[in-house]
Amino acid sequence: MVEALAPPKVTHVAGPCRKRNLHLPSLKPGRHWRGLIIAAIFAASMWFYVQRILIPYQVADAARYDRPRGNLSDLYPRWLGARQLLLHGRDPYSPEVTREIQLGYYGRELDPRRPHDPKDQQGFAYPVYIAFLLAPLVHFDFSLVHKSFGWLLAAFTVVSVPLWLRAIRWRNSNSAAWIVILFSIGSFPAVPGIKLQ
Repeated sequence: MVEALAPPKVTHVAGPCRKRNLHLPSLKPGRHWRGLIIAAIFAASMWFYVQRILIPYQVADAARYDRPRGNLSDLYPRWLGARQLLLHGRDPYSPEVTREIQLGYYGRELDPRRPHDPKDQQGFAYPVYIAFLLAPLVHFDFSLVHKSFGWLLAAFTVVSVPLWLRAIRWRNSNSAAWIVILFSIGSFPAVPGIKLQ
C-alpha cells in the first residue's frame, strides 16, 4: 500500500537539456485487475449519473421554467449552417437560417419576451471556412452525424491519453494506461463534452 502511494521517481539526464522521466507508481500483478475494475466502475458511474440523473433533472427543470430543449449539440449550428450554404446556397448568417438552427438546437425558435429563454441565439457565428471542413457531413441526416461524432470524440479521448502519457514521459504498464484511460473517459469534463459535442 505504501508503495502505491509513493511519489513518482524522477531521473535526470546530464547535459544542457535536462529531461525528466516520470514513472507512475507500480501496481502489483493482482492489483492491475482490481484497478481496472475500480476505474471501470467509476467511469460507468459517471455515465450513469449524466444519463439517468443529470439529464432527466435538466429536462424537468427546463419543463418547469418553459426553457426550450432540443438536441443541444454544439455541432448542430455548424452542421446546419454548412449544409444551408453548400447545398442550398443560402447565407448561413441570415436570420432565417438562425431560426432553423434554433428549431433543431432548442426545439423551437427563441422568444425574447420569455424571461427563461436562453440568450445565446445559437446562430452560425463561425468563419465561413468551417462550412468546408464540415462539407463531407452535409449530405447525411443529422441523427447519423450526431451519433457518429459522439463515438469519434470518445475514440479521440481514448487515443489521446497514451499520447499525453508519452508526452509527459510517464511510463508504466499497459494496465495502468488503461486505468488512466477509463478515468479520463469517465471524468465529468469528458462525459458532457462528448454528449454536447
